[in-house]
Parts: sequence; structure tokens; C-alpha cells
Amino acid sequence: MKTRILLLLATALPVFAADALKVKPGMWETTTEISMAGLTLPESVTSNMTPEQRARMEEMMKQMAAQGPRTSTVKSCVTAEDIKQGNFRAANAAQQQGCKYEVVSSTPQRQEMTMSCGGQMNATGRMVLNVIDSGNVQGDMQMKMQQPGGISMKFKSRWLGANCTEAAK
Repeated sequence: MKTRILLLLATALPVFAADALKVKPGMWETTTEISMAGLTLPESVTSNMTPEQRARMEEMMKQMAAQGPRTSTVKSCVTAEDIKQGNFRAANAAQQQGCKYEVVSSTPQRQEMTMSCGGQMNATGRMVLNVIDSGNVQGDMQMKMQQPGGISMKFKSRWLGANCTEAAK
């Protein structure tokens, strides 16, 4: 019995003793490449569409998938408190969609988290952040949707400066 309790505590310690990523607070620029594969429209979205609207939306989704990965670059402010709480997420699109994150493991060089998104997105996923050095982070995210298909994201973030307002100029 004592052995089981000690084993349970030993396996739980890494989660409770998680370290913050060793990155600088301030303004960060993140370049993201997003790929979508096999996505279909959920019934909750298509149920209120006419057949013509649905056909147009499905065609638009096929065209988007055929275009290949999409790249975007955004700037975001990451505070010391964000880093301490494990909230360095490199300004990803899912964060803006009301997703919830849970840090699974964290060291100064790597952070892994799971995520779940509700609403029309209704997806679950996994994100990994790797610290190259205190001013450069890269990572990836895989999301599975409730309907067929998924989203794959790769990103690189670089530190622009300590002052968010000055670095944004």
C-alpha cells in the first residue's frame, strides 16, 4: 500500500513541479503555417443552409485545402506572468477561438499541452513548444475535429523587444 502511494506521488510530481519556459517577456512575432485536411462542415452549421449555400461552402473548403498551407504573421505581448503561468502560446489562432488549454508537462526548454475547443469548432488537440533560445521558440499543434478532418499548425516565434508598445512600432 505504501509503495503504491509513493509511486503515485512520484508520477504526479513532474506535473506539480513544472518549470516555466525560459523565454523573455515582451513583444513576440509569430509566423504560423496552418494546413487543413479533410474538413467537412458540421451539421450544426449546414442545417440552416440552403442546398446552394451548402454547396458553395463545401466548394470553398475544397479550394482552401487545395491551396495548401496558409502562412500568417502576428505580433503579441507575452508578460512575465504569462510565462510563469505557462501561457506562452505564440498567439495561435485556436487561442482566439475560445479554446481551453491544460499544461501536461513543462521544462525550461519544452512545454506540452492539450486543448479543447467548443462551439462550432468542437475540437481537441495537442501543442508542443520548444525553446531554441530565450528569444526563439518553435512548435507544432495537431487538432482533431468532431467531424472528419483536422488542422495541423507549425509556428516559429521570435522576440522583438522587452517593451511591447515600443517593439510594436
